[in-house]
Amino acid sequence: TSSATYRDMWAALRAGQVWKGEFINRRKNGEIYWEESQIAPIRDANGMVTHYVGVKTDITERKRSEEQLRLAASVFIHAREGIMITDANGLIIDVNQAFSSITGYSRDDVLGQNPRILRSNRHDQSFYASLWRDLHANDFWSGEIWNNRKSGDAYPEHLTISVVRDDRGTPCQFVALFSDISERKALEEKALKL
Repeated sequence: TSSATYRDMWAALRAGQVWKGEFINRRKNGEIYWEESQIAPIRDANGMVTHYVGVKTDITERKRSEEQLRLAASVFIHAREGIMITDANGLIIDVNQAFSSITGYSRDDVLGQNPRILRSNRHDQSFYASLWRDLHANDFWSGEIWNNRKSGDAYPEHLTISVVRDDRGTPCQFVALFSDISERKALEEKALKL
């Protein structure tokens, strides 16, 4: 905890104000934890501060959750792979910048849409039926697929789809992570011709 936090706390308390803040503390066993504190001065009949009362709450788990959210947001924003998240009904609720770079679709273009807008028609219904069967059986599917960019150009991608389940085990979201493998496919074709 910074010395500025303690300076602010004592400045507020000396001014007779309630102070609320967060800082790191140490338990009797030596374990470090985050706490949120609210400290208020208690005054006597003459208005003099005689002591302080504090309410402390251990917020370690909240801080860990916040850090995990920051990390996940950073990965989402900075990933070089395209990321698409759909709700349980298969409607797109978010995409990252790499998605837009790869597909040509902006976030606004696809929000609320079904991922079928990317479909290249190079795969038949049995391909998609198998994909969904595997996804529901394993909560995961990974493989190569052809999709279309906004321009209409087809491109190959390596796609991984994962199911996100709620506390009751019901699928609530699907997360797709993909990369454009056009260059790799071109090199494979070139190698086959040699």
